[in-house]
Amino acid sequence: AMKLLVLSDTHLGPGQCGRLIDRLGDRLRSSDGILHAGDITDSSVLTELSAFAPVYAVLGNNDHGVALPERRVVELA
Repeated sequence: AMKLLVLSDTHLGPGQCGRLIDRLGDRLRSSDGILHAGDITDSSVLTELSAFAPVYAVLGNNDHGVALPERRVVELA
């Protein structure tokens, strides 16, 4: 079975993703994919999360200057 980690509203700035990675711990390391439902606020968060699993993200209302679609459909196993 595929394990997906679903996140939203992380609201982290540059250099702050380590806090999220520490908090998610084993859940992040055992994920096959990460779905982020918006309000990332800094694209470095996506870069850091993608070191663990593929990240599929959409734009949130606080995501200014982050190049993401407003809607995304992905087919997963």
